Amino acid sequence: MSENTTTTKTGTIKYASEERGFGFIKGDDGIDYFFHQTDIGSDLFYMLAKGDSVTFESRQADKGPRAVGLAKA
Repeated sequence: MSENTTTTKTGTIKYASEERGFGFIKGDDGIDYFFHQTDIGSDLFYMLAKGDSVTFESRQADKGPRAVGLAKA
């Protein structure tokens, strides 16, 4: 998968740190996806909590799968 290819996924917030501005999603496919506040906007970022269901676009980044375009499911 190229770095610019995206795929729509669903999952659950596993961890989100307001102080550090990032978190992880446990995808329904069993993969952990990194997300950063700058990829989703601060309005949604500060409303996310562990256990929230989300949809997102998956993008392969240098350090592994990254979630962008998050929305609460």
